[in-house]
Parts: sequence; structure tokens; C-alpha cells
Amino acid sequence: MSGGIMVFAPHPDDDVIVAAGVTSAAKQRGEDVTVVYMTNGDFNSISAGNIRQTEAVNAQVNYLGLAENNLIFLGYPDGGLNSIYRDYPNATDVFLDAPSGATATYANRGLGSTDYHNYIYGTHADYNGYNITNDVKNIIMTQRPEHIITTAYFDEHSDHSTTYQIVMDAVRAVIAIDPTYAPIIDLSLVHFDNNLWPNDADPQSYTTEPPNFIGTGVRWADRESLDVSLSMQSTLLSANPKYLALQAHASQVQSGYIYDFLHKDEFFWSFNLNGTNLPPRVDAGLDRIVAQGSTITLDGSQSIDPDSSILNYHWRQVSGLAVTLLNATTATPSFIVPQDMPNGTIVSFELIVDDGTFDTLADYTSVYILTPYNIATLATVTVSSENISTSQQAIKAIDGIIDGYPNNYSAEWATTGQGAGAWIKLNWSSAYTVSKVVLHDRPNLSDQITSATLTFSDGTTKSVGVLDNSGLSTTINIDNIITRSLQVTVNTVSGTTYNVGLSELEIIAIPYIGTTDTNIASLATVTASSENISTSQQAIKAIDGI
Repeated sequence: MSGGIMVFAPHPDDDVIVAAGVTSAAKQRGEDVTVVYMTNGDFNSISAGNIRQTEAVNAQVNYLGLAENNLIFLGYPDGGLNSIYRDYPNATDVFLDAPSGATATYANRGLGSTDYHNYIYGTHADYNGYNITNDVKNIIMTQRPEHIITTAYFDEHSDHSTTYQIVMDAVRAVIAIDPTYAPIIDLSLVHFDNNLWPNDADPQSYTTEPPNFIGTGVRWADRESLDVSLSMQSTLLSANPKYLALQAHASQVQSGYIYDFLHKDEFFWSFNLNGTNLPPRVDAGLDRIVAQGSTITLDGSQSIDPDSSILNYHWRQVSGLAVTLLNATTATPSFIVPQDMPNGTIVSFELIVDDGTFDTLADYTSVYILTPYNIATLATVTVSSENISTSQQAIKAIDGIIDGYPNNYSAEWATTGQGAGAWIKLNWSSAYTVSKVVLHDRPNLSDQITSATLTFSDGTTKSVGVLDNSGLSTTINIDNIITRSLQVTVNTVSGTTYNVGLSELEIIAIPYIGTTDTNIASLATVTASSENISTSQQAIKAIDGI
């Protein structure tokens, strides 16, 4: 399985922005994780650089699980990487960082509580391209990480694009010494299109494609979009470790820009500098919502290898009540949800794939367990006709009251003189997985539906026979059809029927997560540490959709 991960961050906070989810998950798996900060973020002063070092340590140690010795500060100049790399390339060159006044590396936090060059050689390094490239080369040579994460060559901040160039030079130098070394290079992006991207922070939505992305040399569709852990998808920000790690960079949060990287995923373009083998891309599939007793199949089949190599699949449950995962080394393992699993349980899994040479980073997927419930009351309803004068409107078929004439005629839906051909249709704004449809005929003994057809939004139909004439339930089991609508069309009626209708229509289902996420917050019961009832600022208002 995967070896170590090393992140090269141009500045303190870039490590959290691009890879907090990836590194935290790897650390929890017991893998080696190292973060290397190219600069101290000291664009204004050395004191500012010292503050930002402490912020970086607090973020990683307190919220993402790394020890301080896993953090390496190189101490080169913020805003000056391009200059030292291109204009001061030699070992004898010395660059003066005008804003800070520094000419050599420094640090007081991280590995050895000093900058890397001083930690290794006992002396600080002059600011030049030779020293920074050799420092990076020595770190890679020593630790030989399998994954090297850094910012892309098309990142529009010069420190970010130069970090890419320096890291690539260093990797090539290591390969020249050891031709067997072949790390996966994982590129991400922070600055693009004058900071008009990314989309606003939302830990439950995916990062969208930057505008004007054509011309970068890569395709957005070819990235690995890796779901972060469930805790990092939490909208309760006080419990979201990625948010808290970003917040720890207090000197950088005034504009709010770094919070825009709080999303459901982190993304990378992966390649290999040593040879022609292209790394595979992992995809653990979309989150799912299922009912107790269901058999759920996870889907990693969208994982691909650009070289068409056979992939090996490594699934692992990472949170939730333990389940038995069958065929865990295939693209589509499955498990049976216990009947007694509590409503609202969430079970999460990670997937890593390999092509026999390269292991991917991990992708997450989650399964939400819900008790099926009647969704008819959530629908908008239309009918072929309705008797408004007697309050026997369409809405009465989904009001939750199972009754009608002769006992309570205003609790049922009745047409105006219709029999065969009458219809009632329910529409929902999002999709549901339907397991049962329950029909209650009008309870009077004259009007009776003797056959009908159920039609779902995908065109699937289901035949219905004679309904109980007294209004008792007639249940039609449905094989988990995914739908946004349901129409009941009356085919035949009894000879005494004058106004066909229903006393109640129940649709037993659970939400469906498909190409777009479904917000299930509104389905939950909610508690809070406190709430202001006197001003109607209760906990329920946090999930009311407004």
C-alpha cells in the first residue's frame, strides 16, 4: 500500500488549503506525512514570518494530527522564490529580501526549531536557487516519499509556480542519483483567474472548474477529485477540522479567501517523472442513501488507469457502526444494512487503487442509513379534476388523513364525474428511492378503482389491481425505483362509480443522492447546547433550508 506523503507548501496555509484532507487521512492510516514550507510567509517582516510559522504548527498539530517534527521550514523569502531561482541561481549568490531585510534562511518552529539548512549543516543558507533546490533534493532523497504534493506550474502566484519548478528540479536530481525512484507528483491549484475562483465555501459541495481554464495544459475532467473525510464535510464549522486548521492561520483569514477552499473534495493532477507509466486515478463513487435491510453496493468502477492496466482495489471502512464488506478487493463490494441499524447512521469508506506500481491517494464515500417514510406530503400535486365546492381537492389525497365519504368527505380527493382516465400526479424537487406505494380508495361502496397504472419519472410503470372498496390500504411493493414524480392513472372502475378518487396516497421512500447532492439535514431531529426561543432562533432554524 501507499508509502509516505510529502507536501511542498509555498507558504504556511497552502498545505491546509490543498491537502488537509489527504494528509489527515494518511496520518490516520499510519503513513508518514511531512509538510515542507518553502517560505515562512514573511512578505512584510521577519516577525510576521515567525507568527505564520506558529500558525502553521498550531493548524497541523492541533487539528490535522501531525507532530511538529513532521513540519520542515526552509525559511526562504516570501515573494522572492522566482527571483532567487532565476536571477540568483549560484551557490555564491546572495539575494536581499527587501521587505524583511533578510539574506539567509531562518525559522524557530518545526523540525529542530530552526530552518532545515541550519538543522542539517549547522549554518543558515544564503538566499539563492542553488541552496533551495539542494535543500529540497536532500529532503526528498532522505525520505523518498511515494506521493509529492505541490502547487501547479499554472498557479498564478509566482511563489507557487516557482515551487513547482524547484520541486521538479529536485526530483529529477534524485532520480539521476537513484534511477529506481519514481514518486507520483500530485499537483493542485490555489491562485487562478485573479482570485475569482474558487466558488464560495461549502463543505458539502465539490470544487467547481475555474473560469478560463483552457490553456493550462491539463483538463479539469482529468483531475482526481478526492472526497475529504466526513468530519471535514461538516457544516458545523466548530467541529470541522479543515475549517479549524484554516482558522488557525489567523493572520491570513481577514479576506476570507482561504475559507473558499472549504469543500467536499480536494483535487490533484497526478503524473510520473520517471518513465512512461501513468498513475491511476481513484474514484470511490457518490455518497448513497439507503434503508435498513438493504443490500448496498459501493462503486469504484469509475477509477481508471490511463495505461489500461488492471487495477487492484483496497476498500476500508473508516467510520460508523461496523459492517461486513463483501468482495472488498473488487470495484463493487457490498454489505447488508442491518435492520436494527439506527435511523441517521452514517457509514464511511475509503478506497485506494493501484496498478501494480503506483498507489493512489485515498477517496472517501459515505452511506447514509434512513428509515423509509411517507414523502407524499412533500410533493406538489396535480389532478385531472377535483371537486373544490365540496373541499375534495387533490391536496386531500396527501394530507395524512385516511378518511372520506360518508364519514369525512372533506378528507379525500374526488373527481368531478370522472372514472377511467382520471389521474393524480405528485412531483418532487429532488429524487427519491421508492420502496412502496400505498393506495386508499374512497371508502364509500359506490366509487371503486378496479385497476390502475403507476408511472414514474423515468417512464417505468407498475400495474395495480382492485383497490379495497372500504378504503383500507392496498400496498404495491416497488423495487427501489429512483424518481422525481409519480402518476396514478385509473384504468377501470366499478359499474357504480360516479366520482372516482382516493382517500389517501402514501409513497414510502428515502432521498436519493445522484449527480447532485441531496440535503438531508431537514430530515433530522436536532438538538443544540442552547437556543434563543424567545426570539424564535431555535436549533431547528439551522436546518430549515432558509
